[in-house]
This record gives sequence, C-alpha cells and structure tokens, in this order.
Amino acid sequence: MFLLPPPPRDQRLVTSAMEIDNKSVPSAYASADFAGSAKGCGASYQTVTYWPLTCGDVATKYFSTVRVGPPLGKFIATLDAGGNTRIFLMPAGAAGCITIKKELL
Repeated sequence: MFLLPPPPRDQRLVTSAMEIDNKSVPSAYASADFAGSAKGCGASYQTVTYWPLTCGDVATKYFSTVRVGPPLGKFIATLDAGGNTRIFLMPAGAAGCITIKKELL
C-alpha cells in the first residue's frame, strides 16, 4: 500500500506499508519512506516481526552475529547491525518478542 501526499509529490514524503509473507517468520510488517528534492533524496525502511520466543532467544538464534547495543529504555534492548541499521527487541507477552529493524539509507 502506498500513501501518497498531495502535489507536489516530488517535494514531500511518500511512504509504503506491506505484509511480509515468509514461512520462516510467523508475522511481519514492513514500511519504507522516501523523500526527494532537487538537492537529493533519502529513504528509510523498517520491518516489524513477531516471534513466539523470548527476546534473548531471538537475539541468539537469529541475530547472533550482530553486536549488542545500549538499551533504548527500561524494556527495549537494541542490537547495532552497523552503519545506520539498528534492531530493537521488545518483549511481547510472557514468551514473545517483537523485533523492529530500522535502516536509514
């Protein structure tokens, strides 16, 4: 799904939202934002995934090569994937975890 701004579109933010259909994860959402102008352009994306595992198990099993970053706050852990990419791990219920991968391009 694209969410388009009113004209002039080449001077405003455009965003998209999508559901990821992937058998390796139970449920995932992705969004991307694009901004352009005569001086250049920019983009970012994020994926949001629910895992029926604890955040510690998700970090160990799926992100074992990614460096641990400082906590975002009291409950959300972070992983530093290098450059402008971060992964946030947020507990969801008793044994679930939501990961949010965010990258600035």
